[in-house]
Amino acid sequence: GLYGGWIADDGQYVDIIVKRHKFQSDYDISYLSGATGSGSMDTWGTSASIEYGWRLGIANTNYYIEPQAELMIGHLNGVSFDNHTSAGNIRVKQEGIDTTVGRLGIAAGWVSPEKTGSAYIKASVLHDWEG
Repeated sequence: GLYGGWIADDGQYVDIIVKRHKFQSDYDISYLSGATGSGSMDTWGTSASIEYGWRLGIANTNYYIEPQAELMIGHLNGVSFDNHTSAGNIRVKQEGIDTTVGRLGIAAGWVSPEKTGSAYIKASVLHDWEG
């Protein structure tokens, strides 16, 4: 993957991430007739996301809140192949999958005064328009 980020002095930030994924799946097939088969398939996917957030310090404390928004788009390539089972050959086909996910979230956290550690909790709501 590739990652790029920008952060302003006032705590606003933008993160951009592009990833290439390899997806591998193993499966077993059993028919009511008793025939069985197994196999595996590989395919590739790509995703890109952009996130905006703003870390807002709580005055005179080491605590902060951080509203966040993110948009991620992705595509998983389709795959098809033949597989031999005890009942003969079968054709396995997985269509490609597109996804567009939006996320709104908020984090709340603490940073040690010496900047030696931190802790936070985050909650988000996600919506997938396509996948």
